[in-house]
Amino acid sequence: MVTGLDAHAPVDETADFAFGAARAHDALLRVVHAWTLPADSVSALMVDITEEDRATWEDQEVLLLSDVLRPWRDKYPEVAVRPDVLLLHPAMALVTASFGADLLVIGRRTEPRAPEGRLGPVAHAVLHHARCPVAIVPHAG
Repeated sequence: MVTGLDAHAPVDETADFAFGAARAHDALLRVVHAWTLPADSVSALMVDITEEDRATWEDQEVLLLSDVLRPWRDKYPEVAVRPDVLLLHPAMALVTASFGADLLVIGRRTEPRAPEGRLGPVAHAVLHHARCPVAIVPHAG
């Protein structure tokens, strides 16, 4: 089982659904957090980013995800969790993670201004390209 989680803006409804489903099916839960290079670190003039800088930023993302997962691991101690921090666009990270998964859990922001049923670009891409069933959990944005 896989879920997507933005460690910078975690969504309780999505995490709760994913952890509950993993517990109900006695499944390992892979938690995918996609990240990008900090905007202020990359410019049109920059040709290369050092491996050391990239590793430092990735370590920060790993720690952030670990901190965000702590309450969920406490609430669902019986769920085995495998955090996965990927330097990819979220849609690509989730579609890739869907290969071989039994279920992919993602969130969908409900917007009062948006037409009912409209999906964001990540959810739209995941629904069209995922290689497993997808559960979309609505949440207030």
